[in-house]
Amino acid sequence: MCVECLVELCPDRAATCLEEGTYLHNYKGCKQCGLRDMLIARDRKHVAQEGELDEFEETIEFEHSCPNCSHVVSTHFYSFAVSLQEQTNELVQDYQMQCHLCGKGTHVVKVVPTVESNLSTAAKARDPKTPNQDALFASLRMGPVVSTSHVAAAENDAVDESEW
Repeated sequence: MCVECLVELCPDRAATCLEEGTYLHNYKGCKQCGLRDMLIARDRKHVAQEGELDEFEETIEFEHSCPNCSHVVSTHFYSFAVSLQEQTNELVQDYQMQCHLCGKGTHVVKVVPTVESNLSTAAKARDPKTPNQDALFASLRMGPVVSTSHVAAAENDAVDESEW
């Protein structure tokens, strides 16, 4: 890592987390050769691991280096992890970036199950072999989610629920 090549050491990038690329706004130029060309990524290491059920982790690490003299400006680290929160049954996607050139960023996304993921469950609920199917099907509805094709059908009072 070379502090002299940077405008600012590890700027705060808030929720920006990049697995590749270069934050050129923070690059003064190569202190060794004096040129300011697009940096290249060298010695890229990529590791992906799958865990139990819905768990996954990926890490990427590489060096930002000068294409003219191979001077290493910074080491870039990126990670992405997916895990299941058992209490809420939500998938949590965690993004992290740490690089003296590109900065530090963290972003966490919670993925809530959608209506589309419940469609197969809804189809099972409509099976005549399933007891109390009307109550089960009604419990699967998750608010006013309607596609545009269903809006047109609803306006004509001819809704075919098999399309859902």
